[in-house]
Amino acid sequence: MSVLTDTAAYPITPGTARHLGRPLFGHVIDGQVVPSLDGATMPVIDPARGEQVATAEAGSAADVERAVRSARAAFDGGRWRNLPPLEQERLLRRLAALLAERADEFAELDVIDSGPLRTYSGFFVQFAVDGIDFYSGWPSKLAGSIPAAQSIAPVIWQHHLLSVYHVGVDGDHARPLVYHTPHQILSNDPESANVPVGRYHSELRRTGDGWKISRLVLDLLCGEAKTDAAGYLDPVGGRGPGGGRGPGA
Repeated sequence: MSVLTDTAAYPITPGTARHLGRPLFGHVIDGQVVPSLDGATMPVIDPARGEQVATAEAGSAADVERAVRSARAAFDGGRWRNLPPLEQERLLRRLAALLAERADEFAELDVIDSGPLRTYSGFFVQFAVDGIDFYSGWPSKLAGSIPAAQSIAPVIWQHHLLSVYHVGVDGDHARPLVYHTPHQILSNDPESANVPVGRYHSELRRTGDGWKISRLVLDLLCGEAKTDAAGYLDPVGGRGPGGGRGPGA
């Protein structure tokens, strides 16, 4: 017997009315709707009217344990993770389509169960549809592997130039803007200089011991390699000791 005594009082679709007509809402475990192990139930109250609209199983720790065992067995058995990627994608797209087909039912049941505005619950149902539909395309694109990172050769010479562009002071706080231009030569290409350009826009705080950095932020703006043929390194001291050019040559 349905506990919803006046379906006509609710502006809901026939599908939602059929769901509310269930004698009992159970737990879904192992693909089956099952009762609580101890037989306990709980009323479902419509917060707008303060009336009971359905009855649901009341889960206990034993029911949680049963659900966890089922989930563990499903994971260990590989019924999902061992599916071919295209089959995973097909099933996720089917799930999104089924949810979209029953969007009104999900939204209306949410309103009756917990009381949000209908437009609000409808937004969240659509959000779920869009999210599942978006991620459904990833199983066939991700293989669970990470490409090898490019190794960086050792630095055999470097020179760093810091230039203060601006300092804004507000009482005991300051925000300097400093550009950092390192010139580096790597062992795998000794004829070129790598010149990444960074920008510090950190925060400083005045203390009894002077100004201290309270927040350090560095943005990498660009990076390029300049050949040494035009004497690019001469203005910053050449290659340094043993480099064959500049003051250390």
